[in-house]
Amino acid sequence: MAFKLCIRTVWTCVGLLSQIHVNESNPYEDCLSREAIIDFAREACSKSAFYLDVLQHHGAQETQKLLVFILEKWSTAEDLIKKLPDPTLIIKHWVKELIAYEEILLLSSKLCREKHTKIVDILLKEVFVTKDLLVERARTLIWRARVIRASGTEHLKEGAAPVYYGVPAVITKTKRNT
Repeated sequence: MAFKLCIRTVWTCVGLLSQIHVNESNPYEDCLSREAIIDFAREACSKSAFYLDVLQHHGAQETQKLLVFILEKWSTAEDLIKKLPDPTLIIKHWVKELIAYEEILLLSSKLCREKHTKIVDILLKEVFVTKDLLVERARTLIWRARVIRASGTEHLKEGAAPVYYGVPAVITKTKRNT
């Protein structure tokens, strides 16, 4: 419980510090520099990933909610501050959960397919939404198609649709940006 509270407190601080920094009338007189907030966010990612590993190792429930909370707070702070370090360690933790679901896939494909779909939907709707994350979005769409396709021929059309409609659009947008 203490680790969950630490994670929530640190990311609430990241959000509040970002808001305070943006609301300062004179950026040269602020008490906390932009670089200090960026370093604080980097450290928050590192510590949060460690705490999430500990929580998962001890079988804690609701780590998925914490992951979503962290990514929401990171996204909010990124919108305000810009140039925050990528939450790579947090996303790697989420990927560990996904790999665990894939291992279970053989045992309970329907349950895992539903979990995969839910996680992918969260990633596509809440995490990979900015233009700089189009490649990750395309990879997620391809991964989703593989999971659906692996669940049997009755879901083959459903598995091909995201790739058919989503990836070409991502590639087109990426080419325009370069």
